[in-house]
Amino acid sequence: MEEPPTDPEGSRPAPAADDLARVVLPHTEAALALARECSILHCLGAIAGIPGTGKTTVLRSIVSRHESISGEGRALYVRATRGLGATRGTRDLLEALGLAPGLFPPSSPAQHLKRLALHHLRQQNVRLICVDEADGWSPEAFQTFVGLYDHALSSELPLSAIFAGSTNMLGWLKAYAAGMSRTLRCETFVNLSPAHVVAVLRQWNPLFGEFATGVSRGDKESRRALTVVMRNTGGNLRRLSFFARLFRLHFPDGPVTTANFEIIERLLMKVDM
Repeated sequence: MEEPPTDPEGSRPAPAADDLARVVLPHTEAALALARECSILHCLGAIAGIPGTGKTTVLRSIVSRHESISGEGRALYVRATRGLGATRGTRDLLEALGLAPGLFPPSSPAQHLKRLALHHLRQQNVRLICVDEADGWSPEAFQTFVGLYDHALSSELPLSAIFAGSTNMLGWLKAYAAGMSRTLRCETFVNLSPAHVVAVLRQWNPLFGEFATGVSRGDKESRRALTVVMRNTGGNLRRLSFFARLFRLHFPDGPVTTANFEIIERLLMKVDM
């Protein structure tokens, strides 16, 4: 079973998937446009950013909306796992395709893994591969995986791939694309602005509606409350979700006030200790 993700410090659980599933992030439309362009051009895409900026949320949104984006085939979500070896990426792909690890034991040659992956990509009608946490792969694993992608194109399998990870991953992909004259489309995610923080909180819980209205009107109390939120989350989506979940747990009926936000702040300080 996949372990629940943690926040950047690894000290507490990240928000549950259903907390994030209904949120439209400011990055979402740009990422969907990137996916649409990649599907049309059959090229590579990259979404880069620090942990907690919404890359996984948006990547899963691309997978779930692929039919409306492309209208062809299906999208496959692949979670990259850390590990040495040039075939790490291909193995992660095979697992995402639903193959039992026993079908590709550690002794399997790279060529066998590539043929197996291409066969099942074609059989399952996969047209877009979305790789999350892609910076967990070694450069050799990246190179092998992209080689598989190139082979798919040359064998008339119209495939696109989008990678999400750090700026280190983006640097490697840019160097590869330049060296191979490949098309690469990129989006870089940053922490949310105060205005976007308010919008996301409002989507998460109607309880924050009055608070959001107060901020937009310039209400001093609401502005002070927003300052507390930004001080504790920095606009980081993962931290913001944890803050909102704590607030919902301790104040299920509100009110949304600076004083109550400061209580959550003190609780967070105890957790960080």
